[in-house]
Order: sequence, then structure tokens, then C-alpha cells
Amino acid sequence: EAMQDIFGEDLLPLVIELQDALSVRLTNELVAQAQVLPQHHRALAEYHTKDLASGHIFYHIAEDVRGMSKFDIVESVGAFFVALNTIMLGVSTDWDHRWVGWDYISAAFAMIFIVELVTKIVLAGGVRAYYTHNVLWRVFDTGIIALACLDIALLLILADAD
Repeated sequence: EAMQDIFGEDLLPLVIELQDALSVRLTNELVAQAQVLPQHHRALAEYHTKDLASGHIFYHIAEDVRGMSKFDIVESVGAFFVALNTIMLGVSTDWDHRWVGWDYISAAFAMIFIVELVTKIVLAGGVRAYYTHNVLWRVFDTGIIALACLDIALLLILADAD
């Protein structure tokens, strides 16, 4: 019931599917590890296997999200996109870095980060309130977003020049 309150009726079936898939994979890993563990560690592995099978992991995540403020949720989602962007940058460096699609992906991430920044400013109660706490980090964050926008603007200008 707590998970339905947090994820809603539409998203809940997907979350349960994800929970089941992760539970199966993690349970299999724990069972495999338990076979090679010393006897005194096997009980702990069995406990974690039962915890996974019961779905407690997602319940705890749901409880953690319920206790978070909207600002903290936006920051957590933003951190997810920062990690995803970092992976994308690494992949784009390894693969064909001249592919024009990377520019569109970078522009999409820049737009996501702009929306995140605006949302955090609104949730904080305005620009002045947003830059009151953690000033250096927030100025740095804003500067990185501004550089991403400058990068996209330069790409568009250079594309028009060609």
C-alpha cells in the first residue's frame, strides 16, 4: 500500500516487475555466494535472500522517498542524470565521437539540467533563497549548466556556418 501511494497505480506494476527481476538476479547471486562462504556467513546470506524475496528492499526505498522533500527528490533525480551523462560521455569518447547524434544527446542532457535547476530554484522559493545555502556548490552547478548551454549555442552557430 505504501508503494502504491508513492508510485501510483500506473507505475506500480512496472516497479513490481523491476523488483521481481532484481530479486531473482540478486537472490541467485547470494545463493551462489552462499555455497562458497564459510558456515557462519551462510546464515547472513540466507537472511538477505529472504529479505530480497519478500520485497523489503523496494519498501525501504519507498519509505525513504516518502520522507524526502520535493527538493531532495529533484536533487536525487538530478544526480541520476549526472551519472547517466557521465556514462554517455565515456561511451561517446570510446565510440565514434564524430557522430552527430552525440550533439543531440548532449543538448537533451543540457535541457534536463536546465529544467532541474529551474525546478530547484522554484522549490527553494526563488533565486535569492536558492543561492543562500551551499553557495559555492550551487554557483558551480549553475556555471556547469551555463557552459553546457554555451557549448550547444556554439555547436548551432558552427553548424549554421557550414
